[in-house]
Amino acid sequence: MLGKLMKYEWKNIWKAGTLMLLGMLVVTVIGCVVLRMPGGVVTGLLDNNDINATQSWFVLSSFVATLILYVIMLLASTWGMLIFLGIRFYRSMYTDEGYLSHTLPVTAN
Repeated sequence: MLGKLMKYEWKNIWKAGTLMLLGMLVVTVIGCVVLRMPGGVVTGLLDNNDINATQSWFVLSSFVATLILYVIMLLASTWGMLIFLGIRFYRSMYTDEGYLSHTLPVTAN
């Protein structure tokens, strides 16, 4: 019975978690591209190439913007999933779905 409950709970919540993880994947790929771009942080350290000030400013600002976007996505994913699960818990305990679940004639075991 517990396996069935977990199965149906997973069916109800997998979409929200997957969307948030896909968002994080997109931001991670963008961050990898920014780090590997010509004159970027990683390639600049490995190649020891001299780059002009404009290119250096662009690379540094895009790197900082990507880091900020990553932190925002991480916080939004965490809080979004917390709110989603809280709403899901409320619906499964205190609405008609919860009433049905708690009135079923089954034992706790």
